[in-house]
Amino acid sequence: MAIVVSTPRIRIDRFVLGPFSTNSYVITCRETAESLVVDAPGDVGKIVTALRQTRPRCILITHGHMDHISGLVDLQKAVSLPVAVHPGDAAALPVHPDNLLGDGDLLPLGAIQLQVLHTPGHTP
Repeated sequence: MAIVVSTPRIRIDRFVLGPFSTNSYVITCRETAESLVVDAPGDVGKIVTALRQTRPRCILITHGHMDHISGLVDLQKAVSLPVAVHPGDAAALPVHPDNLLGDGDLLPLGAIQLQVLHTPGHTP
């Protein structure tokens, strides 16, 4: 794990996981300790351990390629969080997504908001 952003409002931890050394992130609101996970590439134990110090709210999937979702089933079982993804990648997931995200959507995370930016090209 590496801390890639650390301010009074937000902390972003990066994990390089799975057989393809894929990035996964835990984003945490410093004020409320609410967090979310971005992608589940494998080795979910490391993510679960990091989440124990936070109040996790959801798993965001950037796209449905195997290197970003290979640990999704195990992560969802371990932490029982809703899964969110863009509709164009929903069918690629091994679980049914709970939330479909579109360009411009705002995701509240404690005292901060994240904005969805749809960037098609690599996947739908």
